[in-house]
Amino acid sequence: MPFTLKRVSSGSWFTTWSDARIRVVTLGSEDAPHPAHRATLVDLVARWPEVRDAIERFVRALPATARVRLDAGPDKDWSFDAGDCGFDGPLFWGSIAVTDAADPTRATVSFHTGLPDGYATYEVVLVSGQPVEIRAFCS
Repeated sequence: MPFTLKRVSSGSWFTTWSDARIRVVTLGSEDAPHPAHRATLVDLVARWPEVRDAIERFVRALPATARVRLDAGPDKDWSFDAGDCGFDGPLFWGSIAVTDAADPTRATVSFHTGLPDGYATYEVVLVSGQPVEIRAFCS
């Protein structure tokens, strides 16, 4: 990998991948990242241009009226129309996270677009490197 992960807390390993200008986080023990989680991270980093392209195709293929759920807290059922989210413009990448303890092939990639109203960050769920779901949360 083009960076070195550092243990930041019990079970978490983190760094900033300066070439791609994004944060990277994964699960591990006190001594090292878990091998299966690390393998997923290594694969995503090695294929980063392809992964980015797959995410861009995924979000741009959403119908304009598709709902993107906003995680706004319990008992809140808020969402955006995909057509209002700026997916047709540039995506500004935030992080790659491989942190699902039960499924080390599951990862998330976050990004923002500045729309709607500049306060949402989007997170795409990847399974085996392929986008399968999108949600939003307040930035």
